[in-house]
Amino acid sequence: MKTKRSKASARLFMVFFMFSVTLVCISVVAAVHLGSRERVLSNEALYLRQGIMVAAGLKVPADSETILTWYDRCVTPLPDEENATCYEIRAAAQGPHQAVVFIRQGAGLWGTIEAVVGLDPSLTQFTGIAFVKQNETPGLGARIMESWYGEHIKGRVGGLSLVAEGTRSKDPAKLDAITGATVTSVAVRDLLNRLIEEAPAITPSTRMPSHAPTHH
Repeated sequence: MKTKRSKASARLFMVFFMFSVTLVCISVVAAVHLGSRERVLSNEALYLRQGIMVAAGLKVPADSETILTWYDRCVTPLPDEENATCYEIRAAAQGPHQAVVFIRQGAGLWGTIEAVVGLDPSLTQFTGIAFVKQNETPGLGARIMESWYGEHIKGRVGGLSLVAEGTRSKDPAKLDAITGATVTSVAVRDLLNRLIEEAPAITPSTRMPSHAPTHH
């Protein structure tokens, strides 16, 4: 009888012990998550602002405070009809339009490609691009993260078609594909072409010469 009670007590103790350990682990993980959440959100916000700066065709400074100050003075978030994210960029506070930046998504080979894309004030020419999310194949599709790829998109226009990597065509409607990454290349091309088509309907108030000041 004592043996049965001893075994039952041992089982109860083991269950209680495992429950206690699990509870402690969950509490520690939750505490770490809550404690780092503010920093994570802050870093995500800074990363987005860096992407907006790149998409607007600007050089990103190393000083995060400079980036945040620039964003507060020169960037205005705009809602569009589809509730997608759009930003109006000015050369200075209350100054002329410099670019309009959009966050857009496309279907890559292994998942969603998310990019911050800039257009000039006429909404016809790309000013820059920054990829903020991608799960493409390393060494192939993931090469969209390489600096040359983003740089060669600057100055391109809508109706883009793909040419072989390394072509670097002077035709603004031609875009270099990435060798061995057809699906990724097509996804980026389609994302850009779709944006050119949608942009005028999303932000009609921004369509003006880049040199023309805005009056309120």
